[in-house]
Order: sequence, then C-alpha cells, then structure tokens
Amino acid sequence: MNNEDISKSQARKSSKKAIALLVVVFLLGVITGVGGTIIVSVNRLKENLRHPDHSQGPAVRMIERMGRDLEKQLDLTSEESAAVREELATSRVEFRDMRLELLQDLRKLTSGTVDRIALRLPEEKRKPLRELTKKRLEPWGLQQEQ
Repeated sequence: MNNEDISKSQARKSSKKAIALLVVVFLLGVITGVGGTIIVSVNRLKENLRHPDHSQGPAVRMIERMGRDLEKQLDLTSEESAAVREELATSRVEFRDMRLELLQDLRKLTSGTVDRIALRLPEEKRKPLRELTKKRLEPWGLQQEQ
C-alpha cells in the first residue's frame, strides 16, 4: 500500500466515524425530546386531575382560541363580540362542570373496583391492597376522599 491508499483509508474511517457520531447525536436528541414531552404531558395530566378547578384543559383553550378567531375573522362589532364572549363563557363553565363530574365518576369507579377486589382477598391482604392502590391512585387524583 502506498501513502495515497493509506490516506484514502483513513479518510473513509474518519467520515464513517463522523456519520456515526451524527447519528448518535440525532438519536439522543430524539430520545430527549420524546422523553421530555412525555414527562411534561404526564405531569400536566396529573395536575389537571388533582386540581380540576384550577386547570386549563384543552376544551378551555379551544374555546378561548375560538373566541379570538371569531372576533378577528368575522370583524365583529363590540356588541357581537360581547355576545360571543358571553356564550363562550357559558360553554367554558359547562365544560368545567363536565370535567368535575367525570373526575367524580372516575373516583367512584376506582374506589368501587378497589372495594370489590378487597372483598375477594383474605383480610390480611386488604390493608396492603389499600396502601398500594392509594400510592398508585393518589398522584392521579383518583383516590376517593374519605
């Protein structure tokens, strides 16, 4: 092998290393982005379930955006804008009430499920069952208040 062949071989190895490094950096970026999105989404969902009165769910954001879009695109007068905002405010309250009812229903369902499971277990396993389910359900706001 002469010097020219050696330098071509080294250049190929260097370019393969560079491509491999770029692929690794790209994959790490994807993993970080997806992982971060999942963590943020799960935490936001948990917070919304724990505190439904204070959370801004997607329906509320959709209603607010719809109001802005209607005012902007339909060139509404101040009276028309006030009427639209009033109707959307009513819908916002109805959505919130539906979310609260759903959360109550979910709590009843999980509580009933735990109670039915406890009835099928021996007495000595009921307390650990309740502790485990409390640990699992509480972060999600699904633990029935007692």
